[in-house]
Amino acid sequence: MPARDCKPEVAEGYERERRLKSPEPQNFAPKKLLIANCYKLFFQKSDIHKDSELFVCWGEVMNRWVKIFISGLFAVFCASGVFAKSLSIQIIQNNPGQEKVWATSYLFEQNITDYFFDAGDIVSSSPIWISDTEEKNLGALKASLRENLQGGMDTLIRVELFYNTSDSSNPEGLLLENIKKVQWKAYAVSTGIQLFEGSAVPEKPRENTNNEIGLSQFAGLVAYQINNQMRY
Repeated sequence: MPARDCKPEVAEGYERERRLKSPEPQNFAPKKLLIANCYKLFFQKSDIHKDSELFVCWGEVMNRWVKIFISGLFAVFCASGVFAKSLSIQIIQNNPGQEKVWATSYLFEQNITDYFFDAGDIVSSSPIWISDTEEKNLGALKASLRENLQGGMDTLIRVELFYNTSDSSNPEGLLLENIKKVQWKAYAVSTGIQLFEGSAVPEKPRENTNNEIGLSQFAGLVAYQINNQMRY
């Protein structure tokens, strides 16, 4: 029965029932008004800041910009290497006939470790290994991989120093002339798979480079080349 043909009290009951079953559509006008008020406040310098509803709009704006800031900050951290890899450096001293670790081997270990530490990586060093038979060298590699797996490292980088001291004026000294070449290999600690390898040969030593400074510079060059292979 149409509401207009009913008594007033009956028609009112129908109208009340209709409103309960069919809620009025949401009105977005106030939200649009708040956004407009924000625009006026920041760009038109009006007195609209006196309106208390503007604080609601300000909260919405700030919430949006906080999310954008956090997302941007996360991206910057990722790009800058905050989530750095962990790696272990192991020096292999290839110097037939020698049974002790020479000062040059320690110097290379220190310089390469420092290079990656300064680059923001988590870095450690495995004990220096004096090259022996192929079988023993392979056993040393497996032992280093197990050790670093237990230590939670990602990558093992083995840097092998090939000495040539037959014509050296001081075979045990910190002289660039004692190094014939350097080779390196990187392994994934979790699988033992070789990731990459490389080598470098020092320039012919001069009077001002055939010393500890010259060795440190060459060690830094080796670290730089390893780092490039790791990143790219």
